[in-house]
Amino acid sequence: MQDLQLDYLEDPNSNTIGASLLHIAAVEIGFQIEIFDNRTPNEEELIEWLAAYELGEKGRNEIRGKSLDYYLNKLEQVRLRTLKEFRQKDDN
Repeated sequence: MQDLQLDYLEDPNSNTIGASLLHIAAVEIGFQIEIFDNRTPNEEELIEWLAAYELGEKGRNEIRGKSLDYYLNKLEQVRLRTLKEFRQKDDN
């Protein structure tokens, strides 16, 4: 079930709560790609994450109608990779 409060816009130029949650995941994905993979995002990743990374008009148009569980699952999936990568590193 979706939560319409996650799609609420304070004003025409703001971002929704859902988009802000997805933005956090998108920024972390960007760091993973740059730091862990040592590359730039590919076309598939851009299709999935660009609206959440840039937000603005693109985010307002594309990021809506999802449940809180959807956003929390995305955040968790992204964080699991970050934690996995960190466990493979030592303090040096």
